Order: sequence, then structure tokens, then C-alpha cells
Amino acid sequence: MLRVPCSKLHDTFEAILRAAGMGAANATLCAALFTDATSDGVPSHGVNRFPAFVKSILSGQVSPDATPTLASGFAALERYHGNSGPGPTNAHFAMARACTLAGQFGIGCVALGFTNHWMRAGNYGWQAAERGCIGICFTNGTPVMAPQGAHVAKLGNNPLVIAVPRPDGRHVVLDTALSQYSWGRLKILRAAGKQADLPAGYTQEGALSNDPDAVLRSGATLPIGHWKGAGIALLFDLVAASLANGLASWQVAREPFDHLISQTFIALDPRPLGSDPEAADAIVAGILADLHGTPPTRPGEPLLHPGERTLAAREESLRLGAPVEEAIWAQVLALPGGNGGAD
Repeated sequence: MLRVPCSKLHDTFEAILRAAGMGAANATLCAALFTDATSDGVPSHGVNRFPAFVKSILSGQVSPDATPTLASGFAALERYHGNSGPGPTNAHFAMARACTLAGQFGIGCVALGFTNHWMRAGNYGWQAAERGCIGICFTNGTPVMAPQGAHVAKLGNNPLVIAVPRPDGRHVVLDTALSQYSWGRLKILRAAGKQADLPAGYTQEGALSNDPDAVLRSGATLPIGHWKGAGIALLFDLVAASLANGLASWQVAREPFDHLISQTFIALDPRPLGSDPEAADAIVAGILADLHGTPPTRPGEPLLHPGERTLAAREESLRLGAPVEEAIWAQVLALPGGNGGAD
């Protein structure tokens, strides 16, 4: 495992994106989002996916300089067409717009259709929290998850993000896939030759399995909470596609992956209500203190709130460099604009 300085990650990503035909504004922002995912300890949706992302630009799946265009809007609710633009920059735009609407109305909701994979979902929760907003976002996607009572992929993983801001920047951010293990996590386990701790999905024969390779080959991951996760995934698909007037998971082709999908971004800003930020944070602090004070099942492993590991990973990456697999970094450097590994 290499430690790559965050600044070098960003500069390398940006140079490669520029070489792939992406303009300066989108390349700088997109590079920052890939760097954030990697430095925050989510390489599965950061550096590990970067070569495939560049390939999607070069193949024409992603229009590198496309930006969302307004299709319709009423008060705090707006609908945008993503124009098959880069998923990360499209999503960043949509959450920024939701936060702007929330500053005016107290709540903002942006539906985004015909976009591409947003990579690390949590980026947009952190973004909302940095704006002082409670952020909620979800997406549909390529069917990779089995509904209750079946063992074939019919549902998108359809991840959920919920973020609560804190004045000190140590925000509480939940970023969760609706499968027991995300697609990216299964690929990491397979590459490491490891089995999942819990059943991860179904084999092609319909048997539950902890083997990531068998699950990836079948394409049918297991929903969290079985019927509960499957139900949530279905409803996210219904809401995202209908609000965006876009495509549903069953209409999204397996290849190219997560192309022309639908997403929803919601921001809540309590400040127009006259809320006292310190009083609001005291409520959050009390809840977290109660959680942290709970005796752990395993001694020496205290309970952590969502986002706490992210903060620790970020601080370590800023000090030591972000951890990157040598083989993945070699693939990145081999891309046009990556300098072929030269410093």
C-alpha cells in the first residue's frame, strides 16, 4: 500500500481529466471529489474507480463538460436534466442548488435525471453540511440487488446519504448502500482473496453466499434487512425516477454501468426558522454523548457515530498521504496525462 499526498492525488486526477477532454472547471471539481473520497477512506468509490470513470469519458458515455439544465421548477422544488454529464459534478451542482433553495425556503429539493454514477455518495452529504444544511440524497441505478423472494438482480443498490452539520466541522454523515456490501466493497474483498463476514448475496444457482466472486458473477447482492432494504430500494427508485421524470432502475442498462440514472437531493436549513445554531448543536451533542457513553460489546472498541471514521481517515491522509493500492495507482499513472509514473 502506497501513501500518496492528497495534493498529488488531486493534481494527477485533474491532469488526466484534462487530457481526456474535460474543461478546467469540471476537471478541478471532479478531481477534488475523487480525492476527497480516497482521502476519507473510501477508495472503492475514489481512486479505484477513477480508471473506469476516465474510460466512460473516452467511450462517450459521459459528456465531460455537460452541466445540468433546468427542466421545470416551482418554489423549493426543481427538476434538472443531467445531459449525461459527469456524475460527480452533476451531483455537486444539484446539492448546491438544493442548499441555495433551502436558504430561501428552509427546504430545497432538486430532482436530477439522465445523469451518471455519482461515485462516492457521501461527498454530497459533507457538501450540504459544510453549507450548514441537513442534507439527504439518494439515487437509483443499475439492477444489482435481489428483491425479497427472488435471487436475481431487479433492484438498484440505491444508496442513501443523511448529513447533520456541526459548527466545528465534525459533521455526522451517514453514507450507506442498501445492499449488505456495496459493489465496490465486494471487488476489494475479491481482490484481497477474502470472504465476506456475512452473506453478501446469491450465487448463480440461487444460494446465499459469503464469496464475493460468486456474488459479483451472479450480479445479485443481498439487501440490508432483507425485505426492509429491498422495500427502501424500490421506493427510492420510484421517488427518484418520478420526480426527475427520468429512467427507473429496470430501464437502466447493466452496461455501461449506472448510465442515465435518476437522483434526488434534499437540503433542510433551520436558520430561516430563527433557530439558534448553538442550541441545535447542543441537542446533537447530547445524542452523540449518550451514544459514546454506551458500554461496547467488545472492550476497547467504543461506539462511533456515522462519519467519525471518515474524519479519522481524513486527518491521517492529510498527515501521511492517502492509502492507495500500488496496482491501482499504476493504472491511474498509465492513463493519458498521468505522466506514466514519472514524478
